[in-house]
Amino acid sequence: MVEASDAAGKSVRELESRLSAAVSEASHERAMAEKLISTTRGALTAMVEENQKQVEQLRADHDQARATMQAELVAHREMRNARINERLSHPELCDSASPQVPPPNTDVPVAPEVVRSEPFYCVTLDELNKTGTLNEQLTRALAQREADIEKLTEELAQREADNEKLAEELVQREADNEKLAEDLAQREADNEKLAEELCRGRLTMRS
Repeated sequence: MVEASDAAGKSVRELESRLSAAVSEASHERAMAEKLISTTRGALTAMVEENQKQVEQLRADHDQARATMQAELVAHREMRNARINERLSHPELCDSASPQVPPPNTDVPVAPEVVRSEPFYCVTLDELNKTGTLNEQLTRALAQREADIEKLTEELAQREADNEKLAEELVQREADNEKLAEDLAQREADNEKLAEELCRGRLTMRS
């Protein structure tokens, strides 16, 4: 009888020890999981916010570049119209492939072939050379602006793709966190089972 009581007591102590260890482990795992969830969510949120800021900045740069190009185009049209009007004020300047007419408003686009068919204006050779150089510089600058806009567009697309990827990672992290929560719930259920076994062991000792 004493041996049975000692064995039962030993079994109860073992169950108590296992329960205490399991509870401690579950508590530690829960704390680690909660810390991981908080850290992961905070890091991903910060990354998404930072990327969103960069996307907005790229959009602003893109829009500003387009606005600058539009302003340049309007300026070129104004200068072209002024030159045409100046030429029309001198009827003797009629040696042209096509007769010139008063230019349209600056907001009306002109077909490239019309611009190409227009004659050179009366200038000195030095002025003509300077004008040609300036046109080349403007062409290169316009090409560079277009390249910059294309680069900004590509960067914008890449940032948006990065944001989508971060969003997918966030969803995956949430799924992992849910799985951790389920595992913790299972540990708690196991602990409850151990507690029930402990209670039954104590009842057996008393009987």
